[in-house]
Amino acid sequence: SGYPTFVGGNLGEPLSEAVGTRAASPGGILVVEVSSFQLETVEQFHPRIAVLLNVTAAEPWVAARV
Repeated sequence: SGYPTFVGGNLGEPLSEAVGTRAASPGGILVVEVSSFQLETVEQFHPRIAVLLNVTAAEPWVAARV
């Protein structure tokens, strides 16, 4: 694609590995899997594009909030 890219998060490389890379700079692309557990306490996360998958009350801590 010609764009600096990082793929990781809950799978593969931790998102923290992208800090300071060209992928994390303007014009870069980050493709990141983030679990609902990780998002529960996040205060600043503003993706330009997001896909929400597998929304169920399968986990006890999710069922308590549904």
